[in-house]
Amino acid sequence: MKTVKDNIYLIIAGVFAFITINTALFYAYPGKFTAIAYVTILIIPLFVALVLVFTRFSFLFTSRISEQEDEKKLLRERQKEIVENMVEGLVVHNKSGKILSVNSIAEKFLGIPASEILYKTNLELSKKSLLLDALFKKFESGSEKEYSYKDKYGRDYVFKIISVELSKKRGEILKIIRDISREKHLNKMKSEYLTVMSHKFLTPLNGIKWTAPSILDKDVDSADKERFVKNIIESTDELIELTSLLLRVTEMEEGNFGYKLGPVDIRVIIENSIKDRKEDIDERKILMVFNKSDIPIPSVTADKDRVKVVVDNFIDNAIKYSSEEGGVEISLEDDGKNIRFSIKDDGIGISKKAQPDIFSKFIRDDRAIAMHTEGSGLGLFIAKNIIEELGGKIGFVSTEGEGSTFFFTLPKENKKHNIK
Repeated sequence: MKTVKDNIYLIIAGVFAFITINTALFYAYPGKFTAIAYVTILIIPLFVALVLVFTRFSFLFTSRISEQEDEKKLLRERQKEIVENMVEGLVVHNKSGKILSVNSIAEKFLGIPASEILYKTNLELSKKSLLLDALFKKFESGSEKEYSYKDKYGRDYVFKIISVELSKKRGEILKIIRDISREKHLNKMKSEYLTVMSHKFLTPLNGIKWTAPSILDKDVDSADKERFVKNIIESTDELIELTSLLLRVTEMEEGNFGYKLGPVDIRVIIENSIKDRKEDIDERKILMVFNKSDIPIPSVTADKDRVKVVVDNFIDNAIKYSSEEGGVEISLEDDGKNIRFSIKDDGIGISKKAQPDIFSKFIRDDRAIAMHTEGSGLGLFIAKNIIEELGGKIGFVSTEGEGSTFFFTLPKENKKHNIK
């Protein structure tokens, strides 16, 4: 593509070439041309050349202006797209409190469409939104504040609001809104989890500490000594289990959680898991049904021990959180590409508040904690990581007070690990 300079040089070169040729003709044939001929041959072409240069310059100048306008338009569109796709809410208002600009995320946070708040003052919009009222509280430029409230469903929301002076001359101020509800919730859950885990470790440790010296007492009979030893073994097993859970989580986060792949018959894992928990099932008088497919379920390529961890976790939870004398239904199906395991219970279900984070670390539903205080809050997190690492999917459907259905799928052809 030729530049502006290249085009101008070509025109100038053409003009000089034309003049040179005509001058040569005049020298070669002196006195053969009239004054009109001189004007026609030299002046008019020179004038035409100048007109061409001017026209070319005008065209290039007009094109450049048009390109600049297109670039500015594209830049404005790009800036608008960036603002609209930001994860922060942006609200611009002036010193009198009139709202001048709102992006789509701010609309979502405020719960009010832009059409209802643009070019209106905070006084006109008073009490329309708790968060909107917080935007107009006293701020210094560059300062930030946290604002929290509960919605009508009792859910906690925490927002960080940052004030930035856009233009002192126009008196325009930008408020940046960040939703930090999840971050706060996870920090709270982590803190609570560490407190719970500390107690979980201290309980068996204290049991060992107070039981062990009794074994050395000569006055203690053999039956009591046997009971003390049994208590120490149970406390040690509890500590080992807790430590193993924490190690699994650490290994997963660091990418060191190894997998040994081979053919896995999930049906056998389910049957063994049910058999291992027969005592708990009978104690709570739960009717557990395993719906076996009429068509033989093929094995999948996976890690047998890891899949067992997931199945055990799902069955344990179903037993724990089902109603007394309730029912638990297990299904195993072949949908063509995947093997699908699901387990349905009629228990307490999962609250709407806890559902979005149920597969996260340290997360337990408040109702589940009230029912069983000893849960670690790591089982579902570990299960999700195992299934996804094996190329499958995991999920649940739950209605509070009516029970839950947890499921996972594993591919019959393990493409993630390039194994069939």
